[in-house]
Amino acid sequence: MFRAAFENDSRKSCVRGGSAYCLIAGLVILATTPLDRVRFPELAGPLLVIRLAGITAMAAILALLRSDHGRRHPRAVGVLPPSATGALIQALAFATGGHTSPVNIDTNFAIIGVALMMPWTMAWSALSCLVLVGEYVAATATAGTLRDPRFTDNLLVLTAASGLAIVTTGVRERWRRREFAHRWTLAGAHRDARASAERYRSLVEIAGSVIVVLARDGRIVEFNREAVRVLGWPPEEAVGQDYLRLCVPASCHGAVGAGIVRARGGEAVHGLEARMRTRGGDERVFVCNVSRLADGGVILCGEDITERTRVEEALRASEARLRTVITGAPVVLFTCDQAGICTLSEGRGLARLGLRPGQVLGLHFSEVLAGFVSDPERSAGYFQRALAGERVTWLGASGEMIFECRLTPMRDREDNVSGVIGVAIDVTERERSENALLVLERKLLEAKRLESLGVLAGGVAHDFNNLLVNVLGNASLAASELAEDSPARPSLRRIEAAARRGSELTRPERNPSRCSP
Repeated sequence: MFRAAFENDSRKSCVRGGSAYCLIAGLVILATTPLDRVRFPELAGPLLVIRLAGITAMAAILALLRSDHGRRHPRAVGVLPPSATGALIQALAFATGGHTSPVNIDTNFAIIGVALMMPWTMAWSALSCLVLVGEYVAATATAGTLRDPRFTDNLLVLTAASGLAIVTTGVRERWRRREFAHRWTLAGAHRDARASAERYRSLVEIAGSVIVVLARDGRIVEFNREAVRVLGWPPEEAVGQDYLRLCVPASCHGAVGAGIVRARGGEAVHGLEARMRTRGGDERVFVCNVSRLADGGVILCGEDITERTRVEEALRASEARLRTVITGAPVVLFTCDQAGICTLSEGRGLARLGLRPGQVLGLHFSEVLAGFVSDPERSAGYFQRALAGERVTWLGASGEMIFECRLTPMRDREDNVSGVIGVAIDVTERERSENALLVLERKLLEAKRLESLGVLAGGVAHDFNNLLVNVLGNASLAASELAEDSPARPSLRRIEAAARRGSELTRPERNPSRCSP
């Protein structure tokens, strides 16, 4: 990325350097025009035409450098200004005396201009110098003066100037690369600083916590959006005000001020609980972190826990009421963890067992059952089933006390059994009442059974009496029709006597089942 940026900067610098070369060359051509009338009065006209042609060429090259083609290929186009300058110098020199013309010295200035004004590599500088020297050699060859000793002298001078220009270009290129690297590093640092500042600004603005930045003297420097929403102070009213006076109740000045002083001393303050005053006069509870800034100020980040505090207070009150109810209830409430260790034992029912609340904490349920339950092995089995995830209810006994125990598994977020919660209810009186009621019900059923049997016996006696009446009547009728000395009469009398005796047995006073209640 650095290389691409440096290349892009080099292209732009080359365009600027080529443009400057054209402008300076054009100005020099114009500025030296009056010298032609002094040095070469008879050639002033032709020399003016050559100079105008050179200025026109420079203008055309300048326009080409500023075009899209020039921006895409600035180095190739950048060779044109020194080339055009060299051609102009050679035209003026050989028009005014050849090797002896004072204009020849301008070629050296054109070469030095390549080194000083064109920001490119040594290769491009060498190419430009080669073109300038080549133009001089070509002009000399055209004039046919290659054997002139002054040609050799001038060529050596131009070669030395070219070497100096190439070395200068290399030094400037290295310096320019180093300078660009320095600027690139600074620009990157500035970009990172701006990005960091933007991220910090965004973080402060979108944070769900109240963020207040304080100066060394305790005045508010920055007030984020959440602080405006929660506390109600607009930034234009809050910034510049003393934080303690504006936002903190007098009762909390000492604690909050001490936390700010500790933060200024370099200590990171965490979990500082403090109250802040809103614009409407209400007080809200915050838990704050305070840190020192590089400029000596502090940044205070607070989370509004007012509602959470209210909920916690309500929860504590509810827990206290629940504990009061549990402690006063005639039951035993207990919990065990996954390992079967007792973690809670409350309830007035513990007194029936001779225990105090919390006395069996830390004991395994098997130890507690062995000491207080009549059948500990069977009861331990119910606990094992509850720890396996099953709801269990059973009746147990402890001495003369009968209790009903209900076990419910407790589960964590992954639906794994994390323990057991149980309640044991003293049902001794209930069992006794139920047993007494069962005895009464049995007696009632027996009485109803006897009553049914009596009704049945009464019906049978009634029917039997009707039969005896029929027998007695027929026997009496038969006896009345027989003679007194009939041998059958005694038998009939015995039948009659037996029937009367049977009839007497079915009378109500002798058959209680037929008596009215």
